[in-house]
Amino acid sequence: PVEADDALFRGVAVERTGLQPFTSMFDSMAGCRVVIAPLAANPFNQAKSHIKLLEALLSCTACVATAIPDMAQHQGAADAGPAIPVSLVGDTGDWGAALRDQWDAFDLGAAVRARDAVVQEFGAARIYAPLFRDAA
Repeated sequence: PVEADDALFRGVAVERTGLQPFTSMFDSMAGCRVVIAPLAANPFNQAKSHIKLLEALLSCTACVATAIPDMAQHQGAADAGPAIPVSLVGDTGDWGAALRDQWDAFDLGAAVRARDAVVQEFGAARIYAPLFRDAA
């Protein structure tokens, strides 16, 4: 579990969800502005994929995550398309600053464009389209 004090979130409502079926995950994440994907620093986690970032993007939420190699390819990837709302933090990085930056900069329209780019790149529309939220 991630330990954090109230000062980290400046009074923002933080909700920790338990285990849930995959089919309800996107609804839960769509209600968020920022999701976090913290990992302990070890060789196993360094070999993990960027699936949590993709799930966040498909839910139109920003992501703050541990800087594992597979996620690092998306940091600053705006040159190739829509800006991807992700901040990567190292072992000793400032999670608080990264969370506040993503919270303050969140733009639902930009998140929808990033989601659509992921769908196009990975061909996920047929599988995930019924689960998407649209910018209203």
